[in-house]
Amino acid sequence: MELPQDIKHLYVLWIEEELRKHQHAGSRLAFTYMRAVQSVKQCPMMVRLPSQLRSLRFIGDKMVATMRKRLQEYCEEHGYELPDDQQEEEPEKAGKKRSSEKDSEGTKKRRQLKSARKYIPQRNTGGYAILLALYVHDPGCDGLTKDEIIKHAAQYCSTSFTANPSTGQFYSAWGSIKTLEKNEYVQSRGHPVYYFLTETGVEVAQILKAVEEEQKNESQDGVDSSPILKRTEDRMVDVERIDTWIPPLAKKAGQPANVENVPHEIWNGGSYEIELILDNREVRSREERDFFSDQLLGHGITTSVRALTVGDGVWVARHKESGKEAVLDFIFERKRLDDFASSIKDGRFFEQKSRLLRTGIRTIFYVVEEQMSSDVSRFSDAIQTCISMCITNSRFHVKRTKDSDDTVSTLASLSKRIQKFYKHQSLLVLEPRDLKSQHEYGQLLSRVSADNPEFQCVYNFVTFQSLLSKSNMVSVREIFIRMLMTIKGVSLDKAIAIQLHYGTPKNLIDSYANYTDDKSRMIHDALKNQVGNRKIGAALSSKIYEVWGK
Repeated sequence: MELPQDIKHLYVLWIEEELRKHQHAGSRLAFTYMRAVQSVKQCPMMVRLPSQLRSLRFIGDKMVATMRKRLQEYCEEHGYELPDDQQEEEPEKAGKKRSSEKDSEGTKKRRQLKSARKYIPQRNTGGYAILLALYVHDPGCDGLTKDEIIKHAAQYCSTSFTANPSTGQFYSAWGSIKTLEKNEYVQSRGHPVYYFLTETGVEVAQILKAVEEEQKNESQDGVDSSPILKRTEDRMVDVERIDTWIPPLAKKAGQPANVENVPHEIWNGGSYEIELILDNREVRSREERDFFSDQLLGHGITTSVRALTVGDGVWVARHKESGKEAVLDFIFERKRLDDFASSIKDGRFFEQKSRLLRTGIRTIFYVVEEQMSSDVSRFSDAIQTCISMCITNSRFHVKRTKDSDDTVSTLASLSKRIQKFYKHQSLLVLEPRDLKSQHEYGQLLSRVSADNPEFQCVYNFVTFQSLLSKSNMVSVREIFIRMLMTIKGVSLDKAIAIQLHYGTPKNLIDSYANYTDDKSRMIHDALKNQVGNRKIGAALSSKIYEVWGK
């Protein structure tokens, strides 16, 4: 049998297998293989021979030789005839051949061919996206501004149109406009500047449009095919089909609420407006602190920026007459991939996840932004495990985005869907005055929701902020454990063991005062029968005594 003309998907599979080998070995080559995978996926042309891969970025002779070997094994296993690749030569012979072809006549011919060949931007690059945006949204070639082009082109590009030095992005996809102008595909005029396609640009854009439609039909989204994060089908957020999994919303209420001894208000549909509140610590970079609020405003989404006690953003309902605010059943947490890895390493991920669950909000979005400033390939297994835990155990709705611009588009789409769903809903807004703990907060919300299925039961924003803060409603036990963990070497398990034995900080201090033997060994002697991570050695016991005993 003859091998198909396009086996690009096989090369992607084989390079991903090599990537995983390097990830498990902790090799620095893993990052090169990760970029090679993306380069092959974004190639708009058919790929049949291994030698064709050499023209792509991040793929060298060694990787081509590996792919040649894998192709030979594949052909032998499935009965295909191994194609005769005349370009497949050993690197040394190929180098000698290239060095010997420096005669003036051959050089002249190559230059003529190069000048005659049209420049075709690779798929998902800045030039590719700009040409498509102009072709689709400016059919009359009247011209679009830079902001209008970026707004329409973002969906076709895998990189951001705004630079972000904090993640190593010193150049943006917009820089490709110079290449397009140099090749006379795009021209500009006026002040402010308007860009439009030339006749040659229209011809190239038609080709790219056909390639884009073909790729959409044949391949899945490149973001969900990340080599670091394997695709997980269950509970991945699809903003276009959000109505298939959102909790059933109450219909317009027609009877009084069944709430005893709890102050509350009823807001009928249409009496309130919905707004997205962003945490003031959620920034793109130090230089662009208002990036998310400004970009969302450009999408027509009303936002405000405040300090949130939990989450990076929450949707609230604001009463049109009283101005009071109530927290709706939606919240999101955003993590850039490198920050996600570090939060797993230092334990912040588990603490933040538990605080999100304590909100009582049933629809929690976890947005993982696959833009990063450092290599996190060695944490790929841990990242995938934690994402799976979010989806299966915590029932979060996980959405992976390629960069900050994609995150903004996702939040804008979610906001519009949420506004649509709450357009005619009646809210039962709870305003309790004497809650004693976060546990009681969750219990009350669950009980009232069960007793009033015709209402959407929510808390007012003031209660949400005060009850779920890190500092409020913290027990002496939790504070004692945190204090112990500030000592180097005292893990969470060891701190819990000490707290269970002594109870409070005062009891520990009194125990040191009353202990007659060697005080530096007191905790070691008291917990010597503990097993595993709760056992405390003599050296650590002495260190704890230096802090608490003296």
